[in-house]
Amino acid sequence: MVDNLRFSVQLKEKYDFDFLEKHKNVQGFIKHIFPTATTFRLYLFKDDVSDIDNYKVRSIPSLEIGIVLSELNSRIVIENSLRKWYYGKNSMKDFNLNDFINCLDLISQLLKINFIEILNAKIFYLEIGANLKFRSEDKTILLSIFDHEDLKGISSLNNNQTIRLEGVNRKISIYDKLQEMFDKNNFSKKILEKLSDRYFFGRCEIKIEKVSGVQFSKLKTGTLGDLILNWNEVAEYWEKEMFKIKFVEFLSPPVMLALITKKIPLDNFINYLGMKEMNASQFKFLLDEFYNKNYSQKAKVRKRLTQNTMMFDSLKGSQTIPNFNKLVSKKARYFKGSSNKGNI
Repeated sequence: MVDNLRFSVQLKEKYDFDFLEKHKNVQGFIKHIFPTATTFRLYLFKDDVSDIDNYKVRSIPSLEIGIVLSELNSRIVIENSLRKWYYGKNSMKDFNLNDFINCLDLISQLLKINFIEILNAKIFYLEIGANLKFRSEDKTILLSIFDHEDLKGISSLNNNQTIRLEGVNRKISIYDKLQEMFDKNNFSKKILEKLSDRYFFGRCEIKIEKVSGVQFSKLKTGTLGDLILNWNEVAEYWEKEMFKIKFVEFLSPPVMLALITKKIPLDNFINYLGMKEMNASQFKFLLDEFYNKNYSQKAKVRKRLTQNTMMFDSLKGSQTIPNFNKLVSKKARYFKGSSNKGNI
């Protein structure tokens, strides 16, 4: 559920971080000594990277660490994707609560700081999201997103690969996760095509850019401890926000795709919408009125419009949007089912 984070750990105890310079899980160590403070900058990796060359290390997920030690205010600021750091850059896994706690515990062990201080860390930036596994044809759902009940700014990015809904201090993004991984050179085009022929992995995430500026996150995710204690409510919040997304009701994803790719003329669809507004007797009246005794022409028009209607009815019968709702609910249940506060 949790992905990118930026949080600050207030250090109540006294620590010496010089050991990190030679740490096998650390790269880019820099230390500065000033009259009133000592600072450290480094990249922390989950595993030993001491034998990996600098070029390859750049492709491994890391946490960016900034440390300030002073008499008045000692703190550590940690940021980046904890999900990728913990599971690996190519993993589709989403944090359950147990793994998230274990991830925080591992960070405290690697940095040799008190775990309680980690739990009290103040969160500034938070992403909560999930990878939803659809059938490949369901990718057309990206084309049918209209707006959101609360977030009125909508934009399409990366050639319709990403849909973004924006509000104050938060935004929702839904995008093609496989395409993103390919764009970042995580795997070859051949692998992308093979996977995309069978599946569409939609990444659905909420980015809270200022935790104190959103009422829910301010109350429920002010600290890492709050996030853990309110894990189920955070999952419910994500689910409710996904359900607030509005889709173009008369344009199912397959219809939208057919129109955009120009496989079906727009005129045909407009005719179809008009047909759906009429009942059988109205349809018969129009044909009789305009074609009178021209029976052959009347039969041709009836056949064409009937076939057109049947074709669009079959497209509109898509289960893409119901599938989206089911997958969101299923993922939310998974997040809530993983809750085990006894591990804290």
